[in-house]
Amino acid sequence: MISRRKTLRLAALGTAILASRPVAVFAAAKVRIGVLKFGTVSWELDTLKQNKFDEANGIDLEIVYFAGGYFV
Repeated sequence: MISRRKTLRLAALGTAILASRPVAVFAAAKVRIGVLKFGTVSWELDTLKQNKFDEANGIDLEIVYFAGGYFV
């Protein structure tokens, strides 16, 4: 069983690796994210899309909603 601390370390390491790469590598990236239709994460992603922060950073963000019968 992996501990919570190890999981956080792996997540931090993965984020550091991704952040160290040039942005041009991700310029044409399409990112699909599956989230519950309600809750904080859904609200934050909706804010990202409405303010076009994803497009401003060269990311094509596709949100797939779960637990509501509605799929984008």
